[in-house]
Amino acid sequence: MRRAWILGTAVLFSSVAVLPATAQTVTSVNPPVLGQSISRSVARINFDDPYAPGVSTISDGLAVTIDGTYYGRGSRTYEFDLGGGLNIPGAIAVVPASADVYDAGIALMNALNSDATAPVTAEYYYADLGINSGWFTIVWKYDNEWRLTAGGGLSLTEAADPGNDISVSDFSTTNTDTSPVYLQLVGTDLDLLNNTTSVKLRHDANTTEVYSGVLNYKYTTNAAAYFRLQSGTGSPPTHASLGQYDLEINGSIVIDKAVTLVKNLLDDQQFRTHGTGSEFPIYWNMDGLLGPYWQRTKPYPNPDGVKQGHHFYEVCPRLYPFPTAANVQNPATNKAPDNEYGSLQWDTNDGVHKLWQSVYVNFASDTTLKLTGVWSANSEHYPMTFGAQLRSGDQNGTIIAETPPGQRVVNTFDWTDFAVSGRFPAGTTQVTVVFYAEQPSTLKKGLNIDNVLLQVDDDHASPPYVTGMTTDPYAATNDTNVTVTLTGVNLASGQTTVWLQQPDILVRDATWHLVGKDLQRDNGFTQYKYTPGDKIVLTGRAAVNLGEYAIESKDSDDVIGIVDDIGAAEGASVIGYIVNAPLAATTVNATGSQVEATFDLTGAPAGYRNIVVQVGTH
Repeated sequence: MRRAWILGTAVLFSSVAVLPATAQTVTSVNPPVLGQSISRSVARINFDDPYAPGVSTISDGLAVTIDGTYYGRGSRTYEFDLGGGLNIPGAIAVVPASADVYDAGIALMNALNSDATAPVTAEYYYADLGINSGWFTIVWKYDNEWRLTAGGGLSLTEAADPGNDISVSDFSTTNTDTSPVYLQLVGTDLDLLNNTTSVKLRHDANTTEVYSGVLNYKYTTNAAAYFRLQSGTGSPPTHASLGQYDLEINGSIVIDKAVTLVKNLLDDQQFRTHGTGSEFPIYWNMDGLLGPYWQRTKPYPNPDGVKQGHHFYEVCPRLYPFPTAANVQNPATNKAPDNEYGSLQWDTNDGVHKLWQSVYVNFASDTTLKLTGVWSANSEHYPMTFGAQLRSGDQNGTIIAETPPGQRVVNTFDWTDFAVSGRFPAGTTQVTVVFYAEQPSTLKKGLNIDNVLLQVDDDHASPPYVTGMTTDPYAATNDTNVTVTLTGVNLASGQTTVWLQQPDILVRDATWHLVGKDLQRDNGFTQYKYTPGDKIVLTGRAAVNLGEYAIESKDSDDVIGIVDDIGAAEGASVIGYIVNAPLAATTVNATGSQVEATFDLTGAPAGYRNIVVQVGTH
């Protein structure tokens, strides 16, 4: 697999604060930026008994009306035409293959999604639900437009349904996805925090605006808390203010301006939304109903886009970049670990598969957008090409920026970060985030995605990025003069560095042994190839001093030796990830649109490497 990343710098807060009446200290939080995702309003049509073809049918002339006149979006009526023509002046014809409710739902979904001027998108969930009702979920395209409880706003109505073959659930009055955001606290003696500890985020400017958090786990040096910053109150709803927030524990500010809350243009950022459009964490199940905000190449009943795909199942709760909970939690305990993720998975040989979400904007001037998140992948026997794209328009629109085309997964890689930035021109009205993958076999393959954030990033008006590689992706170990040529944008001369790096390896629940200073996990280090300068980054679990530790040796596929004491007790369980020592280029020549780097591979072990590019310090 080869990847090219444009890396940036992240500043964690270094101020140290003493918590009241204890010896606890909090030195930093992670991440320093949180995304607020206010999911767009949803409505639902329920089709009766789609599992009995010919039993439940619709009436000729049945109509549904979607009304956004209150917000200047107009009103549109979609009428089913079974051969009798249209009865409602100005209605849009929906012509199903038959009167059966199954065919009716498919025809209505296609009519809405193919109508570029329609103010909604739609998804029909049928056949794999095992219930006598088909969910047809409609998503309003525009944010902060709702049905109002006092009347007005959006509405969904039906007419001419003498057989009661459908029913409607009107548009939501507020954000239906209240998924939490997670913060890791780093410090000392944090295990002394308890269930009565008050953990809050207080807006730095509007100090009366406060949001309470819940501790999900706590150890001596690290703890995790979650906050619900998506929920709205009132009608129309108001949501948490964007901007900087102070971290407050037991009534005292321990870190000033600890985090910044930014608008996430994407909905369902953690893939917790159910097919009905509401938050419905599945916790232990796999291949769940992916929410209607995300669309996929293959629709139901055999979708290629699901929640928590089983082709490459990830440990839950997510352990990277830090654990969001100590273990899988039951919802009855009022805990909220990040147990869900989105998956693009299939086992057919039929070209490129996509998972995408469109957002509707109105850029008055050129605007830079940055997409970040984590992903993991697996592909049986054959390489899988994969990537992320920012497109202007729909899922087939103009590519503004993307991860390097041609990057492939050959060996499984676990959660790792990705980032894409691009400049959209003034006048852009639709932005689509696309995740894609292709593998030419009927074997299983999967790309998992989580924690996605699409934000305006006008501080970097001309972000550098790599668009491809023009040289052979193979090289021989011990070759002293290997040249790699990359194409891209804004690869500045004198500011561009290039290095090779083996993919990070996630370490899950390894056991620490004081005697010998080693970490042990059965077959936990099979993929790891030791080179001097390698490090393991410990991110959580037991009472351990978080951070980087030099690896001294790989004793076996079960054991690695660590140079220094990690501060954990004998037998403690820890998690983290291994970072192999980078191999810097011996020469780099960047011209803005191209960079040529030369490497000396003397003594380099065989295997795949990522190509990492850094431009300047941003």
